[in-house]
Amino acid sequence: MSISHLLEKSSEKKFLSMESGCDRSVKQFKKAVQRLDDVLAEAEIDVSRDAAIQRFEFCSELAWKSIQERARSEDLDCYSPKQCLQLGFKVCWNLSEVM
Repeated sequence: MSISHLLEKSSEKKFLSMESGCDRSVKQFKKAVQRLDDVLAEAEIDVSRDAAIQRFEFCSELAWKSIQERARSEDLDCYSPKQCLQLGFKVCWNLSEVM
């Protein structure tokens, strides 16, 4: 089962109430995950591997920024990837809730 399929399934089950900035971040993140799935499905060659690494980095960046947007919508602050991930775990958010 692909990453994007799992995220889609879990996001269908969750109620989302986020601001438009957060919605945009989530859409970008979902698109990035889909592109990561696409490159992982290709044959193993150096270019595909390099593309997968770059897309993973992009997904990671969008993931913490989506958490940051969710935090802002709830009047919480986080300024770095580490802080945002810690905050997300502390308040028991999972990625499908942020999405």
